[in-house]
Amino acid sequence: MQDNHKNDDFEDIFSDSSYSSYDDIDNFPVEVRSRPSSNAQKKNKSQKFKKMWIANIAICLVSVIFILGGSACIYAYSSISRINYNKLPENSSSSSKSSSSSKAESSTTSYNMGTIPDTLKSDDDVLNIMLFGADKKVEGEAYGRSDSMILLSINNRTGDIVMTSFLRDLWVEIPGYFPHRLNTSYALGGAELAIETIEYNFGVDVDRYAIVDFDSFTNIIDTLGGIDLELTDEEIDYINWQSWKNNQVQTRHEITAKAGVVHLNGRQALWYSRDRDSAGSDWDRTNRQRIVLNTIMKDLKKSNLAQIMSIIYQVGPMIETDLDKGEIVYLAQNALNYLNYDVTALSVPDLSGGNFSCPKIDGMDVVTINDWDAERARIQMAIFGNSDCEVSNNSSEETTIDEQYNNAA
Repeated sequence: MQDNHKNDDFEDIFSDSSYSSYDDIDNFPVEVRSRPSSNAQKKNKSQKFKKMWIANIAICLVSVIFILGGSACIYAYSSISRINYNKLPENSSSSSKSSSSSKAESSTTSYNMGTIPDTLKSDDDVLNIMLFGADKKVEGEAYGRSDSMILLSINNRTGDIVMTSFLRDLWVEIPGYFPHRLNTSYALGGAELAIETIEYNFGVDVDRYAIVDFDSFTNIIDTLGGIDLELTDEEIDYINWQSWKNNQVQTRHEITAKAGVVHLNGRQALWYSRDRDSAGSDWDRTNRQRIVLNTIMKDLKKSNLAQIMSIIYQVGPMIETDLDKGEIVYLAQNALNYLNYDVTALSVPDLSGGNFSCPKIDGMDVVTINDWDAERARIQMAIFGNSDCEVSNNSSEETTIDEQYNNAA
């Protein structure tokens, strides 16, 4: 088999032409890098966390005490204390329409953003957690580079979980800066600006976030004992190629298994999650990332509460989040219920819907959304069951990735 894989897997987030006339982030003009705050978008909720859930946290804490008891309870709290807690500024989600629009005018390519919502869609029964898969910070960078952005939505009213993947090359408005690729927002301002960008462009309220870098992802999978995934021969070859090319193994064909269910360690699962060397490109990559998350959730169904707390103890230091101790206790105590929720996968944009284009803007290959109102409505309907946006008659239902490819062919 020929080694015809791409050699830029580590460089494709920021190619040489990524910033047009700007050499790197630090060289952006000061007036572009500044982010004036405003209250153009306001949240539709009275508290930072869901009021129904926060009222139950005290009850759950008492329940944990009785369930675990004594030293086991101390162990539970020591487990939670190991998680890297980093609360974002209170006004981190206050997007600035005026400043963003002014930057959009200077772009070489204009596009119709539709009707940007004045308020963010929210529901007390729905918890939205933004999951970031990020590369490690390198010298000279304030933040890492986001390789994946998945909004995990837990709907307690319907008993559903929705995993919404946002393509990193989506052309969006970055509040206070300029139109650019979605993952650029993370490079410029980390989780804070990335969340602000998601909220501003899609009108969906993000409650919390969690960040796992590549090394941590690898360690988490290894801590869980690896993962079993259904692989094609091409996916196996990609994993082998990247591991060998990056001097992580001594042999070109580490995995000798044929297509089928293959047990992967953390490093191999990471390369599987990063694979976009296929006809589906980034749609295929985001689908693999959702498959990994869904598989982990299925594996955890076999665990009891004590085992879940043990896992939290081991992987806690590998995660950064703004979920506080009380919220984590509540989620952990209800984890076994959540693991039985129905899981729906969503891709933004939808490959089969045709509501996107793939032009070059300022020399960059990007993905643009044609009908923003329809896309916002589709996302809100999937997460909340209703939408504040006008639904397009041409909007399509979400399908599996295989069905998407067949429909798009």
